Amino acid sequence: MTRSSSSSSFTKYAEELHKLRVAKAKLAEAQDSLAALEEAVMHALDRRQSVEKMEMEIAKVISKEFALHDGPFVKGLDEALQSFKEQYFGGVFVGNHIHKTLQVMIIII
Repeated sequence: MTRSSSSSSFTKYAEELHKLRVAKAKLAEAQDSLAALEEAVMHALDRRQSVEKMEMEIAKVISKEFALHDGPFVKGLDEALQSFKEQYFGGVFVGNHIHKTLQVMIIII
């Protein structure tokens, strides 16, 4: 073998070795990117599941119907509405004093 042919084969070997190292580096970079994407997808799925769970809980709360005996607020509201109903149908809200009170006054200065 001549010196130029051995030099030429060494150069080819060095070039192939460089290509191999570049390919390995790109492969490692691609694997890192893939791992990051997998982690992002898993995080998105977890968030989606938690959002779906919250939506189900909200739907349960919205679909609940409150009976008159459910709590102090509902009882108090029922009593107040019943009182207004009795006053209204009892004639308390009929008369000139109520009409004058409910009129909007326009004051021009």
